[in-house]
Amino acid sequence: MRFILLFRTFTGSFAQRVTPEPKDLDVRLMDGPTGNEGRIEIFHEKEWGTVCDDSFSTELGHVFCRMAGYTGAIRYHHSARYGRGDGPIWIDEPSCSGSEMSVMNCTWTNKWGETDCEHHEDVSVECSPERIPGWDLLKLKNAQAVLENDDFKLRLKPLLRQRRNSVSEKGFITAGFLEHFSKDEDTWFRVCADDWSDENSKVACGQLGFSSFNGFDYASYTRGERLRRSQFGLKDVKCDGSENNIQWCSKTELGESQHRECKSREPVVLKCKPGRHYSDRIALTEQHVDNMFTRSRQPEGLNVRLKSGGNLGSGRVEVMINSEWGTVCHDGWSVLSANVICRQLGFGTAKHAFSNSEFGNGHGPVFWSNVNCTGHETNIFKCQKTELDIDISAYKLRMREKCNHGHDVSVICNTPKIEEKAELNLRLVNGRHLREGRVEVQVDRKWGALCSDDFTMANAIVICRQLGFGHPHQFIEDLSYWGASDDAEDSAVLTGLQCKGDEYHIEECDVTPFGKCGKKSKTPFTGIVCNERSADLIVDTVLLEQSLHINRRSTGQLQCAAEENCLSETAYLPEYHATQYWDPYRERMLLRFSTRVWNRGTADFLPKSARTNWDWHACHGHYHSMERFIDYDLMHVNRTKVAQGHKASFCLEDNDCEGGASRRYDCDNVGGGNQGISMGCADTYLYTLDCQWIDVTDVPPGEYLLRLHVNPEMNVSETDYYNNIAVCNIIYENSAGQLRLYAFNCHIPDDYEGRYISQFYTERAFVGRRTGYARGETRT
Repeated sequence: MRFILLFRTFTGSFAQRVTPEPKDLDVRLMDGPTGNEGRIEIFHEKEWGTVCDDSFSTELGHVFCRMAGYTGAIRYHHSARYGRGDGPIWIDEPSCSGSEMSVMNCTWTNKWGETDCEHHEDVSVECSPERIPGWDLLKLKNAQAVLENDDFKLRLKPLLRQRRNSVSEKGFITAGFLEHFSKDEDTWFRVCADDWSDENSKVACGQLGFSSFNGFDYASYTRGERLRRSQFGLKDVKCDGSENNIQWCSKTELGESQHRECKSREPVVLKCKPGRHYSDRIALTEQHVDNMFTRSRQPEGLNVRLKSGGNLGSGRVEVMINSEWGTVCHDGWSVLSANVICRQLGFGTAKHAFSNSEFGNGHGPVFWSNVNCTGHETNIFKCQKTELDIDISAYKLRMREKCNHGHDVSVICNTPKIEEKAELNLRLVNGRHLREGRVEVQVDRKWGALCSDDFTMANAIVICRQLGFGHPHQFIEDLSYWGASDDAEDSAVLTGLQCKGDEYHIEECDVTPFGKCGKKSKTPFTGIVCNERSADLIVDTVLLEQSLHINRRSTGQLQCAAEENCLSETAYLPEYHATQYWDPYRERMLLRFSTRVWNRGTADFLPKSARTNWDWHACHGHYHSMERFIDYDLMHVNRTKVAQGHKASFCLEDNDCEGGASRRYDCDNVGGGNQGISMGCADTYLYTLDCQWIDVTDVPPGEYLLRLHVNPEMNVSETDYYNNIAVCNIIYENSAGQLRLYAFNCHIPDDYEGRYISQFYTERAFVGRRTGYARGETRT
């Protein structure tokens, strides 16, 4: 028996209480910095309304969070913390114990819609980020939201003698008998082929993770085998082709005494077609000029992509218009539109369709809202939609906009289940839960340890992705627990793993099997903790471009910076000084700028080093927790580096917060503070601070590219590393004691199509730009 719990939560009768008017409710969380927090809104009578904060409690918060698909509440906020709603205020002063599955099961003081509250009293809630297992937000053709328990399972079962032709080189089954799993009987049954249609095949293959289906040679599956073996669990299946799952089609499920009820006595045999992401001939393109800027695993010609998803086929939906990537607003978003996105990308149908930035907030333009697909389109651009002109270029949430990045839509697509191969399978063992443990690899059918010598975050990204466990929260290189032993050389079966981070399977990485292990430690075993959520850092290019300027400073004003080695090498040469002591009257030319780094992810960004390993800086009067947080490089157009910033280390804290997020990290607290960058907050280094520059004293005037690279060593986990680079065009002039700087085209390269953005990195980009406002100073 299938189990489906509607997001429109049904309830029964209510004894000894005032019975509210509706029988079921839709709930959403609006305008919060993440998908699991925001203003509580309830849908009734075709209208969204809010909840009053009078007598609200954490127990009531638990109930609303469960109604939204989360495991419980962390805290609630009164007085319209995330902005005032509009429309009616549906609920005022219910009383809950906290164990109810719906607010409708609570006792009520006021009738439904009866209140003396106003919208400045709208209540908000912050839910635990953990979803209730199997529950996710979908929207069906009738625009009703549901929560689906993922129990309706299908598989393709090839004949043993046909298995070679039914399993692709990538390790997944593409052809065979279509079978349905009966949860009541704990058994797989075949599907009756009576009146089976192409629409049914399309839906079934989509649910199995394939974008389409092929014809099939039924003769290869002999009639005798079909008749002898077939017991049926489904018959009379009728789909229209727009469904994301066979469970939404009309059908008859057969009980224990009905498994022979099939007129034709023929089982359904399918051959599904892998999409572009699974083709052995997939052509990957460098999205930008070279990997000094960024690279992306994006099939050529696609104008749709998924960002920040830890697993294959998941992420925030972005579309490209006029060579620029932007997001889609959640108004009108449905599983039908999500199906089109998934198939267009080469995946199956949509497993889940999310609103409210489930995978973190995007940035830049919001291109569309009210996307309305029928589910039959082959391209999302062919669907009806409302085109918007919302350019959130300052990288703020702009909560006053109806469609902001807190409303970005996301999807999780169905992808084929990869069968175990003979080589390079992975598992995590001896951890406290499913997503952590010691990494073991299967080589020559033997399971053994993965050596941690020279292990990197890029390797961890691919391992978590291959396992389907999301993003790496951390990895442990010198593992002495989770069952690790001392005989590293004997138990390690794989060494020298070198991934770039965009691979789907470690077999795509460079590896050196059976090399010697243990050159750095006696316990060189790899441990990994994976997580569905992670930070996502991005540079505020608007502030960067506004703040860029050239500045003179005498060395006497740069004593603290000199101690940190923040000046170029010539500042420390003996011949630079008039005497054996520091010459305070020499001048340095400094390219100065402010750097604001936003965390748009789904978790806080925390330094890798433990507090005991932080460095004290007497000049600054606080601890620094990261040695390389941002790299500053000045390059010729030919990519030759001519100068670099020498900022030795960084203190991480929340300086600016948006969308209801609050400051949690502060460098100046006793003992070094609690350092990091919260979700929805930014760490800001103003140009007035020491070392917030590149020393260009020895750089001749000319045309250059300024590159900022956040988290360059990938020491800390993020959902997306491709957006960590920002680039600006720079023209530097120094004539007769007058300094001028022209700064323009500051951008995130990953935000644009590769061929388009490449024009910014050529000499043509500088033609005619020595006009207008120049930032600099004149010697007096």
